[in-house]
Amino acid sequence: MKTTRSTLIQAAPFFFFFNTLINAQTIIVSEWHVPSGNPYTTGSAGSIVVGDGSMDSANSATFYGVFDEILLADGMTISLNADLTLAGGSIHSNQMRFGVYDSDGSSTDIGWLGYFSQNNLLRERNDPNTNSFASTGGTQTLGTGSEQNTFGNGNYDLAFSITRDGNLVDVLATLTGVGSTTYSSMRTVSGDTPNTFTFDRIGFLLGSSLGVDQATLSNVTINTVPEPSALAMSLLSLLTLLRRQRR
Repeated sequence: MKTTRSTLIQAAPFFFFFNTLINAQTIIVSEWHVPSGNPYTTGSAGSIVVGDGSMDSANSATFYGVFDEILLADGMTISLNADLTLAGGSIHSNQMRFGVYDSDGSSTDIGWLGYFSQNNLLRERNDPNTNSFASTGGTQTLGTGSEQNTFGNGNYDLAFSITRDGNLVDVLATLTGVGSTTYSSMRTVSGDTPNTFTFDRIGFLLGSSLGVDQATLSNVTINTVPEPSALAMSLLSLLTLLRRQRR
């Protein structure tokens, strides 16, 4: 019995480590909705194309993806990553908006909570509000960021994350040009008191003055990552155990 108990004790860090890894999840977008801006097509849960390539056909488009509700625990992060390609497009970067939201029980695109980026700004939706998720109405500005070079058509890496820290959250949004596309922007806020810790939507706006003929969003991934300190402690325990077993 002593050997069995010793083995179980030694194996505990392994179980904790693998449980931590399992809790790091990739979430699938189950469906897309386009309240405004047709035509559009969806290739898979991880992609959507808005506009048919004709002049300005993707202008004034709002679209969003639905996923299973996530409640952020303390130390947990939810992140959105995607590849964005814009054909056509002007220098109005404030007309390109994206964020992570809580539909708050709404069956439409109105009255959501959550956060979104608008050129070099971050905005939080008020609770309550009676506006569409990408509208600046019913929001408050949380802070500014930085922009480099000129926004326009091209290829971009898009990223948005929300991390819970006790009763506060840290929010980070980036839009980074790829290849010959040189525009980049970063927006961040630390220690905001949120209106929600629950999220179940990602949303996007291609504004009326953006001049986009077609927008392609691909490789869309939503991930949740457990508390960093928990993962670090499990790794440390695992390494310590491995060192002891080698002696």
